[in-house]
Amino acid sequence: IHGIAEGAGLSHDYAFFAATRDMVSTGACTAIAASGKQTSGGGVLIGQTKDTGASLERFRIMRIAYASGRRMVVLNYPGWIANMCLTSDGLAFTGNSLFATGPQGPTVPGSFLKRLILEKRSIAEVLDAIRGMQFENGCILIAEASGRAVCLELAAGRTEVRDVSGEAFGHANEILTPSLKR
Repeated sequence: IHGIAEGAGLSHDYAFFAATRDMVSTGACTAIAASGKQTSGGGVLIGQTKDTGASLERFRIMRIAYASGRRMVVLNYPGWIANMCLTSDGLAFTGNSLFATGPQGPTVPGSFLKRLILEKRSIAEVLDAIRGMQFENGCILIAEASGRAVCLELAAGRTEVRDVSGEAFGHANEILTPSLKR
């Protein structure tokens, strides 16, 4: 993507989002994160396309406020814990489906993982909380206000954490971690 941007005389940010957006097929979502030098202000951006044929009326935006003062904005579907979220602590996440061999043995549902993320204040807290857990297949992209961003690929009962801080990163329903591809 750096070469495309240079050859076309475009900014890297423009080429990155144009390239990841155009490669998405119907029914597949793309999660994106960018931080550090990859954003114009050095902040962190996180988002996701919602490539679905389903009616937009099924989406719900919830604003949640706790007695402790913590707040969050959550995009979800009826019956889901969350699809995308931003907390007042500056922690945000989104995710994609991953199609892979299912885990052997008992797993923790992806909704539980999302609930854990909603309750934590940093990526470090999330990673500590999930240590040793075996999840259903999926991909969760998490970013925090500090600029740190990680991609969790969950496949066949394994969890691989990829630090994507300071990168322009996109994930679209395909396993990217070499050790999980098989």
